[in-house]
Amino acid sequence: HVGLLRREGQSAAAVALLESTRQDASLPQQTRTALAVEQANLSYELQDCATVERLLNPMPIFASQGPRNRAFYMRGFCRMQGSRWEEASWDLEGLLNEADYHDRVWEPLLTAYERSGQTSRMVNLTEQELLAQRVQPDVAMLTRLAEGYEKLGRPADMLRAYERLEALEAAVVQTQAVQMKLGRAHESLGQHTEA
Repeated sequence: HVGLLRREGQSAAAVALLESTRQDASLPQQTRTALAVEQANLSYELQDCATVERLLNPMPIFASQGPRNRAFYMRGFCRMQGSRWEEASWDLEGLLNEADYHDRVWEPLLTAYERSGQTSRMVNLTEQELLAQRVQPDVAMLTRLAEGYEKLGRPADMLRAYERLEALEAAVVQTQAVQMKLGRAHESLGQHTEA
């Protein structure tokens, strides 16, 4: 019935049917969990993050990895939508090494780290991704990395990041704001002639 309702464009009715069926205490727990995940899937499609979080918090125990990954993905992005960055990062971290999810979660995870003040985690993840060559450096990534190094008080690393950035797009590094940062970094390293 759920599939039929869904095909007919009645996703809200399908969610209601799943909700009532899931409440049947005579069903095995594994079946009730599967129904909850299907209900969360439909709710996610309807952009009803409150229901997604209600169904997936606490996170149920899953018999297989696929539904577990999907559940963490949905809850993580709902938490991002609610600006709950640190909680979102907890959900998305576990998906980073999953081939089906890596490309979808790594940049949002950087954002979650950055917005929740987890600068060292943001920097570490970016460094790992670049080192493993899973991503290609671009202007936004290298700018974010350089700013992360600055926040962490790592001027030598910040200078290297700006050097890489300059190789990609010199104009970005030529701004007055960046030049001032570079000058301060050189001074902090005792390189007064560079500043």
